[in-house]
Amino acid sequence: MKGILFGITAILMLYSAGMAYAQYDDTIVVMRTGHGTLVIELFPNDAPNHVANFVELVQDGFYDNTIFHRIIPGFMIQGGDPNTKPGSGVGQDQWGMGGPEYSLEAEFNNIMHDRGIVSMARANDPNSAGSQFFIVHQDSNFLDTSYTVFGRLATVESYDTLDAIAGTNVGDLDRPIQPDSVRIIFTEVLSRDQVSDLQDMGPPQRTTGAPQQPQQRSGDYTSKAYNFSIRFPEGWAVQDLGGTGRPNLAAVGPGDSAIPSNIAVYIEDAGNHTLNTVRDSKLVDLESLAEDVDFQITNHQLSTINDYTVFTLDAQDKFSAGTGIIDVGYREVTIVSSGKIYTFLFSSVLDNFESDVLLFTESLKTFEVLVRDTSTEETMQDIDTLDDTLSGGGCLIATAAFGSEMATPIQQLRELRDERLMQTGVGYGFMTGFNTIYYTFSPHIADYERENPLFRDLVRLFITPMIYTLSVLTFVDMNSDVEVVVYGTTVILLTLLVYMGPLAVVAMLIRRKKIMCRSSQKVT
Repeated sequence: MKGILFGITAILMLYSAGMAYAQYDDTIVVMRTGHGTLVIELFPNDAPNHVANFVELVQDGFYDNTIFHRIIPGFMIQGGDPNTKPGSGVGQDQWGMGGPEYSLEAEFNNIMHDRGIVSMARANDPNSAGSQFFIVHQDSNFLDTSYTVFGRLATVESYDTLDAIAGTNVGDLDRPIQPDSVRIIFTEVLSRDQVSDLQDMGPPQRTTGAPQQPQQRSGDYTSKAYNFSIRFPEGWAVQDLGGTGRPNLAAVGPGDSAIPSNIAVYIEDAGNHTLNTVRDSKLVDLESLAEDVDFQITNHQLSTINDYTVFTLDAQDKFSAGTGIIDVGYREVTIVSSGKIYTFLFSSVLDNFESDVLLFTESLKTFEVLVRDTSTEETMQDIDTLDDTLSGGGCLIATAAFGSEMATPIQQLRELRDERLMQTGVGYGFMTGFNTIYYTFSPHIADYERENPLFRDLVRLFITPMIYTLSVLTFVDMNSDVEVVVYGTTVILLTLLVYMGPLAVVAMLIRRKKIMCRSSQKVT
């Protein structure tokens, strides 16, 4: 489950976008082609997210070996499609259709599409840009305010290279007849002082009218796909990142702090997870940071926000940025409702945490699930009861025996329960029924363990083989009810063998000794 463990990753991503104003002021992108070099200066103040995305793709080598697949002399040259790389596995009919697995929110601005301007290509949806870009060959001001301008050519050679590429022979659909002649061989990111022939271009020309901005995802936000609505703080830039290794949504606040205050939203299918099991898993996962002296959990609690039961975690950590080590504060709030796990992770520099976290709290008060199924939700009273049955009944005896919930055998039991058994219908039903019965006697045994060290040691000696036998289940895939039954039955038989086997051997030895004794008596 996503959460505070992903906080540093989220901060890195949001930091790169939110700090584009300062971070990319001196950044230059260089593209080397067979016709010469294209040197691009960037406009982070006008399109911070597009600039951050473009630089990141260059640094990852995304554009290396792509071609300018669409060339229209007097208009523009277009490139940046990974489908044009050798070995991409697709034909020319797929050129112009490729990109990363995400899209960017439009950042239309009033920079004019004059010769040498670098702008973002997109489909009909204003928010569909990904990696493809175009460089304007001759002034094309009919594009103004409808496409995101994020840079321009910055050297004399660049304009010569632009003219050379625009003069390439093309065939159907404006595709180059000799693709290798317009291939981007290599790209790199440099600083301004590393480029000797930069021209003093002055500020770009701008239109007098306001850009035709698409609907912005700031303030009131509603998503039928994610099944929720919320009102983010006014003035915060909101971007849909699509999930899969990154947040589903990110909201970045204004300001000039080293790391902008931000909210990362992770949305997952809940499966059989409840808020109780999510909470337990998060607390267990956070133990992996126990040896990190910089990371500290300052608070965790259950509460209610806007009629939803939530689990809140507060933590502090240190973040290494270009300006040095920065103290960072986190607040993570998790809601489980209607088949989804909603995790809202707020972070900011520690100096701003107390003030900006209030904005975060006010936003959460506006959270609403669009189509809500309350039958799947738990109240705080439900969770307290489940703590007694699932956590208490399932682990109470073992916890008393090993002295800590963080002991390795206890963690193995929790992992088996939360990540294996609770993910299937049979496993969930078994655990619920088992613990209902088990809880009738386990608290008494646990209390006696605490009172009597000898009894505690005997219990630990008795249950250790069982725990390690059960841990076998953590190494197999149990994705269906049938697999749970098969593997569960096998482990139960193995456990019985572990306990009954030695007793059977002892019984056989005793019986054999008695028979030998009787035989010797008869001989005498």
